[in-house]
Amino acid sequence: MKARIWLLVTDISGYETSIEQLIQLMREIEVYITQVVFNDQTVSQSLICVDDELIWRIVEKEHKTVLLEKTVLFVVNKIDLINDEEIQQEFGNELVERIQRMKLYKATKKELVKKVFFVSA
Repeated sequence: MKARIWLLVTDISGYETSIEQLIQLMREIEVYITQVVFNDQTVSQSLICVDDELIWRIVEKEHKTVLLEKTVLFVVNKIDLINDEEIQQEFGNELVERIQRMKLYKATKKELVKKVFFVSA
């Protein structure tokens, strides 16, 4: 929890499985924050865009106090295995659409797409 940036990494080779694993990780983080870090306090979580950064923000509901903010980046690895820009774009769009379905998502699709990076490491 001390890191300023949360880097969420998946690989393109698993396509649907990779997307599902990333979404599941985000759900686990959401539950962990609520149940463990803040002991089931009444907190709200949102993924928002602030000054061109994607921020995971946790706010105490009653007093609207910001308890925690983390910059979030999404990295899609192993693009060299699927060296097709159209598939990369399709994967990125699918990932963004799945994240948008999560209740914590408050940014626009355009803002989120800018935070998905493709690498080959």
